[in-house]
Amino acid sequence: SGVVLYGDGHVLAGRYWEGVGIYVAPGSSNVTIEDVVVTWYSTGILVNSSSVLIVNSNVSNNQGTGVSIAGDHNSVVNSTLIGNDEGVRINGSNDSVVNSNVRDSYGNGVYMSGSNDSIVNSTVCCSYGNGVYISGLNDSIVNSAVIENHYIGVYIFGSNDSVVKSTVVNNYDTGVFIGGVGDFIVSSVLSGNGYGVKIAGYHNSVVNSTLIGNDEGVRITAPSSNNSVVNSTLRDNGVGISLYDDSGTLITDNIISNNSQYALK
Repeated sequence: SGVVLYGDGHVLAGRYWEGVGIYVAPGSSNVTIEDVVVTWYSTGILVNSSSVLIVNSNVSNNQGTGVSIAGDHNSVVNSTLIGNDEGVRINGSNDSVVNSNVRDSYGNGVYMSGSNDSIVNSTVCCSYGNGVYISGLNDSIVNSAVIENHYIGVYIFGSNDSVVKSTVVNNYDTGVFIGGVGDFIVSSVLSGNGYGVKIAGYHNSVVNSTLIGNDEGVRITAPSSNNSVVNSTLRDNGVGISLYDDSGTLITDNIISNNSQYALK
């Protein structure tokens, strides 16, 4: 406990993408990993403990995961993760990615399956899979940009997860896909995606958001019920809102304009 690994910018390079670059074992706590470059391992940094801070570091070109976290209250801050198979994997609770850049991942940029985990003030770009995959509880993306990912920008299959004050732009398939329960998008911008938002779940909401220039602004499809689109602007899309085999959908207090095919389908 209380260990600081300060790399001073030195490179920790593996061989043939084998093994783990830095391993923080169970029972450790209050560990800081700072200013290191970790590359060419199977997993760059593996954290199996709690209260670990990874800061000002570059974890790139690892064949598996750049940073894998299985404990609680851990953070990746002011760091860069480029060209890993998966940028960051979080399986714990109250973990966070803050002020960081995750890009060019071959799978998911960030995978979150724990609870109360967050991505804050960060950019997730250009993944060949999903930008962010969420299957946990009460996870959030706040003040972040999820852009130009080759499949889905944000894939949510958990409960009470959220995208707040974020920009989800130019993702090839869908900006945000929601297949969970009680998830919500608030005060966010979704533009230039295939579907801005696609919902196939229950009690999910799009609120105070702007959806511009998508093939479809919002699509709600089976199995779905009791979802809502409220106080949002949907303009210059192909279709504003499309509904397929849903029930109990609430659409109210929106501005739906200049959509080239249909306002509501």
